[in-house]
Amino acid sequence: MNSEEVPGKSGGLGDEQIGYFAEVLQDNEKVRWVCVFVHKPLWSRGKNTGWGKFSSLLAGREHTVFGGHSHTYLKSVRDGVNYYKLATTGASSKLTGPEQGRFDHIMWVTMTDQGPRIANLLLDGIFGDNPPEEARLKNLNNQKTTVSSPK
Repeated sequence: MNSEEVPGKSGGLGDEQIGYFAEVLQDNEKVRWVCVFVHKPLWSRGKNTGWGKFSSLLAGREHTVFGGHSHTYLKSVRDGVNYYKLATTGASSKLTGPEQGRFDHIMWVTMTDQGPRIANLLLDGIFGDNPPEEARLKNLNNQKTTVSSPK
């Protein structure tokens, strides 16, 4: 969703966008789960963002909501629905760690019959497909390690 449709510090959803999603939801009444992705977490940004009007369209539907912008990972449960604010996914942050919700990550969402399962992959915790070559590693393990002081 475009959280910047209504100008202003808090952003917001306009009637045209809300109407569009009303039609999409009506045309897809039988989906098992709805995932909503929005840049600014409008549900926590005041009453004049259009969020209340939009979220009423989701009443009675299984759904999960994801937002960004705050760069702090938080989860809240509102009327039995999980709302997530993502941590940093490419912008700046103080990166004070998972305990404070400030870390670089990729959120991995796996859909199950019970709804989404969430895993957060820390960017410093993923080892890519670039391991040392076997011959080079064997050679390194056979060498003695010496420490010398700089001249």
